[in-house]
Amino acid sequence: MTLADSAIETPSQLSSVLAIELSPDDEVDATIRRDGGERSIELPVGTRPQ
Repeated sequence: MTLADSAIETPSQLSSVLAIELSPDDEVDATIRRDGGERSIELPVGTRPQ
């Protein structure tokens, strides 16, 4: 997975990108690799539940 131009291999990397590089209400491009293919989508960034 690629999120905001950062390669994501682990849940820890995902958490870091979300916490450091993005803010609530941002729109971010994501590339998802699954079943041998890639798909690009745009995702809204929300707030983290408390």
